[in-house]
Amino acid sequence: MMTKLKENVEHVLLEEDTATIDSIDAKLEELQQELIKMAGARQDYEDLAYEIDNLREQRLNAMTEKAEREGLKMRINKMQEGKPNIVDAIINGKIQLIINTPATGDEKAFDDSYIRKNAIKAKIPYMTTMAAAKATADGIYTVIHEGEIGVKSLQEIHELI
Repeated sequence: MMTKLKENVEHVLLEEDTATIDSIDAKLEELQQELIKMAGARQDYEDLAYEIDNLREQRLNAMTEKAEREGLKMRINKMQEGKPNIVDAIINGKIQLIINTPATGDEKAFDDSYIRKNAIKAKIPYMTTMAAAKATADGIYTVIHEGEIGVKSLQEIHELI
């Protein structure tokens, strides 16, 4: 009976995590559209950008908690949070792919550079945009589900259109 109760609690928590992430995604989409309008109208958008940054952090935390509950990922400290951190994980061979979107501030810019240099040394794929991360994830998914996909030149792809 305790096992079933534990499974039910975990199921509810995972559903709540998904709902939270979906809610944050919807709010982010709304705020990003507003940001584009404000930037186009040359209005001050500093407060809105700060709110978007906070929502992104909340989303990251919610995704991390969900992944940890599912046993998929351990949280890794940011550089400024002390050791063990991302560079330690890279050096110890615990990282297989890095998605590191650009940070703001001198200290974070240093962190980005340090992470990138260590990723290159360890020959770990490293992406700096969500578009690149999505394309990578799509490619990995395709290879897993369809097998080898091969390489085609742009000319070959154009002929298929």
